[in-house]
Amino acid sequence: MSVFRSVWHFRKLGQGEPKEGVNPAVIKPGVNGLVRETIQNAWDRKSEGSKVRVEYEILELTGTQLEEFKSAIGCQDLNGHLEEISKQDNHERHRAKQALKDLASGRILLLVVRDHGTGGLDGPEFSGFKAQGNFTKFARDSMVPTQGMGGGSFRIGKSVLWNNSRIRSVVMSSRFRGENGEQSRVFGRTYLPTHYLSNGRDMEPYSGHGDRKSTRLN
Repeated sequence: MSVFRSVWHFRKLGQGEPKEGVNPAVIKPGVNGLVRETIQNAWDRKSEGSKVRVEYEILELTGTQLEEFKSAIGCQDLNGHLEEISKQDNHERHRAKQALKDLASGRILLLVVRDHGTGGLDGPEFSGFKAQGNFTKFARDSMVPTQGMGGGSFRIGKSVLWNNSRIRSVVMSSRFRGENGEQSRVFGRTYLPTHYLSNGRDMEPYSGHGDRKSTRLN
C-alpha cells in the first residue's frame, strides 16, 4: 500500500466529522450562467471611476505548453486525489474518470476569464472575527453572507466557475492595491467530494475542498 502525499492541501477529517459532497447550491454549467455570474462578480468589485470590462478566452493547450501548465498547478498531485475519487463510492467518480482521461490525452481546453477596472482579490489570507476581504470571500469561504450592495448575498454565483471545470478546480491570479502598494496573488481552489487516502496502514478520510498555496508578490 503506497503512501499518498500532496502539495495541494486537503484537510484530514477527524472522527465524527461529516463527509462532504460537491456543494448542491451551484449555478448550472453553461455559457449563459457563466457570463451572467462572472460579470456580476466583476461589477460587485468595480473600482471607483473605472469602467468594468470582462473578457473570455478559450485556450487549447498541447505539447510543451500543456506540460508547463500542468506542472505549474501541481497537476500530478491533484491527479492522485482524482484517481482515488474515481475508484471510490461517490457521485463524482465518473466525472473524475473522464477528467483523468482528458488530462492524459495530450490536449486540454482552458477557459480564461479576465476582468478589468475592478478591485481584485484583496484582503487577508484567512478570514477572522473582524478580518475579511474579497480574497477570502471568493476563494476560501462558502455560503457566508456579504454586506453592501453586491448582486449576490451568499456568493453562490462564483460556483459557476468550478461547475464548468471538469476537474472542479479554478486557478486565480489577481493584481490589487494593498497596504504595501501594488501586489499580486495566485491561488488554486478545488471542490471535490470527501475521499480516502492511504497513510501506509489505513485509509483515512480527507475533505475534498483543497487549495494550492497562495502566493503573494509585492
